[in-house]
Amino acid sequence: MATSAPRLLLACALIAGIAVAQRVVTVQSGPLVRTEGSHVTIWCNVSGYKEGVEQDFEWSVYLPSMPEREIRIVSTAQPNYAYAIYSQRVNNKEIYVERLTRDSAMLHITKVQAKDQGLFECYTPNTDGRYLGSYSARTNLTIIADSLAVTAPAQTLSKVEGDTLQLTCEVSRTTLQHTHLSVGWYLRSPEDASAPPQELVTLSRDFVLRSGGPYRQRMAAGDLRLDKTSATAYRLTIHMLQPVDQGLLYCQATEWIQDPDDSWFAMTRKQSDKTQLRIQPTGKD
Repeated sequence: MATSAPRLLLACALIAGIAVAQRVVTVQSGPLVRTEGSHVTIWCNVSGYKEGVEQDFEWSVYLPSMPEREIRIVSTAQPNYAYAIYSQRVNNKEIYVERLTRDSAMLHITKVQAKDQGLFECYTPNTDGRYLGSYSARTNLTIIADSLAVTAPAQTLSKVEGDTLQLTCEVSRTTLQHTHLSVGWYLRSPEDASAPPQELVTLSRDFVLRSGGPYRQRMAAGDLRLDKTSATAYRLTIHMLQPVDQGLLYCQATEWIQDPDDSWFAMTRKQSDKTQLRIQPTGKD
């Protein structure tokens, strides 16, 4: 059997005692499971090339219905690289490549579709004038339905300073994948809609309770609680209400999945309807 040219060059270099750097392309390990409609990212790195040369990245996919056919998606080097099935989404920047460094890039699919499921390949064109090592790597992407549901009634409540407030949020999902949920309650100021919401209390995906900075002391004192009262119900309790608690309160849930590299990825995040809370001060001197 004839020896391939890259292997022959490498063998000759090793016999001569010459240190040869082999090109290596690595891609985020799969299978990656993501929800339909979510923002998907897949990173790709290359090493072992001549220093000082910026690398290009070309992404393709092999669909389950046509596992042998390469369908080109997007390239950092060629503006019209995409096949027709992807060209409009690439032109609209719904799919693009973000260059992280000269030898690292990330594929973005801002709103992934069920038809995107397949084997994704990252290819890096040769820049060395010789071929040694690997020039592409692949990873599997599985797309599942978005089944996360977060509900709480939209309502307006009036309380007096010092009263107790209880609100319940229902959170459910029906995926067959092993996923974790984090559930939290947030407060948005009625005076400044552009200000970021204040975290009240959150039950993390690892079942750890945490509170936002201004509320830590009140949680430690038992005046702020988050209890899971059933398989799907999460109840917020605030004792000794204060005027600063006035505003729009809502529940937010995130569905997480653990990737093969043991990192956690937030697949889907949703919010409930808002409760408008008004608090009447007691008029203390």
